[in-house]
Amino acid sequence: MRALQFGVLEEKTLGSRAVEAMLSHLSLSLICVLGLLNTHTQGVEHDTRLVTSGPLVHPHLIGCRSSELATFRCWWSSGTFSNLSEPGALSLFFQMKTITPSEWQECPEYTHFTQNECYFSREFTQIWKTYCVQLRSATLKHNITYDQQCFTVENIVYPDPPVGPELDAAEHQSFRVEL
Repeated sequence: MRALQFGVLEEKTLGSRAVEAMLSHLSLSLICVLGLLNTHTQGVEHDTRLVTSGPLVHPHLIGCRSSELATFRCWWSSGTFSNLSEPGALSLFFQMKTITPSEWQECPEYTHFTQNECYFSREFTQIWKTYCVQLRSATLKHNITYDQQCFTVENIVYPDPPVGPELDAAEHQSFRVEL
């Protein structure tokens, strides 16, 4: 009887953990959406003449990626706002979430060979820590945050594909090509 009760309790605990994880994810998504809406409800007027034709696309983060857990890069787009497409018009800020979160800091190194890219060297990269990045523009009148994403480095690892793999067919007797 006790094992059955424990199994039911364990099942309820796993179910409640799944619900908590889902609510946490939804909360983060809602915070990001409200942050985007907030940029338009604080009396900030965007000059529609500075937007290229077609649907309005706000500046946004494209994503962050690490190929080896030791460094990572983040990319963004200026969207259809032509006045924000010049280098330096948008800035990336980051914060490490710890027991006492760090202050927001600007990107440690904007890369010169790729537009709209920030590089985080080994000095700025720690695994198992949560990072939040914000895409901001600073004008004379307003400091606007357009987008925010939070992640841990181990969750953005996408290893580079192998370069120049070779297959020695003589070593693999079972290898054959049928035409």
